[in-house]
Amino acid sequence: MSGYEDRPQITQTAWNFLNDAYETNVYVRFDSKEVVAAAFLMSVTLHGANGFASQLAELFDLNINNIESICNTVLDLYEKRTAVHTGGKSSDANDTESLNSNLKA
Repeated sequence: MSGYEDRPQITQTAWNFLNDAYETNVYVRFDSKEVVAAAFLMSVTLHGANGFASQLAELFDLNINNIESICNTVLDLYEKRTAVHTGGKSSDANDTESLNSNLKA
């Protein structure tokens, strides 16, 4: 994340994660503020900022395990989409695995 010029991209990516999450059950399993926090965390991680999940959870009094579970559920959706469309793993699946490992950092 290089600065303020990334803000629109980060915001749009977070919205994309939130919209895609409708294809999962996270909205009935978790509190909405945890879903939003997970989408934001995935977005900023994708755009280069890593390692502040615990601070985000603490700041907004969120359950870090729930946020991690939401992230994993949404990322699993992308892995399933990739497998269906390509018959196996592709570079997109590798990007998903990379994002997932960065979220846990």
